[in-house]
Amino acid sequence: MSILRRAVGATLALAGVLLAGCSSDSTTSPSIPNPILGFNVTAQSSSAVQYSFRSGAGDASYTVEQAEGSSGAFTADTVIAAPATPSNVAVTRGGLKVNTLYRFRVITTRGSQQSVPSSEASATTLLPGNA
Repeated sequence: MSILRRAVGATLALAGVLLAGCSSDSTTSPSIPNPILGFNVTAQSSSAVQYSFRSGAGDASYTVEQAEGSSGAFTADTVIAAPATPSNVAVTRGGLKVNTLYRFRVITTRGSQQSVPSSEASATTLLPGNA
């Protein structure tokens, strides 16, 4: 009987070690990142806007999507590499149409995971001579 008790005890001890290694706090796959906050777009000229936001720790990149007008469909516009440490990011986007409303949003990428799109921000490019 003592051999059986030792075998059962050893089996339970091994099961405890195995279960301890199966933590739900695993860092092997990154969690889905939060969308960025504080996304702003400002008209810079008749053909350019500047978008800005604060990057997050651990983010790999940001995909900026653009839509023309109040109901146009969003398409991927540019991918911005995330800075090594959280900081302010500002990018000027040129080549836009004069006096036209543009809407933008950002999708954060961390590892193989992507956030839902951020809130939209919009700006209307300026009329010539109003820059």
